[in-house]
Amino acid sequence: MNLIDRQAMYPLFFESLDYILKKFPFYKRTAEYILNSFDIDYYLFAEKICKLLLSKAGNKENYLHALDSFIKVSVDYLKLQTQLRKSGHYLYQNFSEVNSAVYQNEFMESNYLDSLLVSQVFWPNHFKLIRYFKTFCDTLDESSEGMEVPCGAGRRGRGY
Repeated sequence: MNLIDRQAMYPLFFESLDYILKKFPFYKRTAEYILNSFDIDYYLFAEKICKLLLSKAGNKENYLHALDSFIKVSVDYLKLQTQLRKSGHYLYQNFSEVNSAVYQNEFMESNYLDSLLVSQVFWPNHFKLIRYFKTFCDTLDESSEGMEVPCGAGRRGRGY
């Protein structure tokens, strides 16, 4: 399927991608990677998540605000990653510092979760994780048991 066909079939995703690229030019390489690397399953998932967020947001203005939040998180991540590479240590050194500076603030309460939802589409590694776990879960049957074990580095692991 060519790009024009994909744009017609997944309009909200492509509108969102264009919006992100206009406000965050550094995203161009990632956008090109997405457009050249993923199959129809990605686009179905991406359009579904974008529609879910639009429904949750209630209107286009709030939806675009959620995309702005995703851009902010992405820019912050790049800045913190650069700072970590230069200094060799994280910005904050313990949970108390992270909690007061990151978790206990307005952005975390009002925008962070929306930006995480958007990241499932626009950060390719997040989509790959979802696909991996879906494939894994499809191998399980009703008698399978499991335990959730947090495996991410969390905010501190991202340089906070």
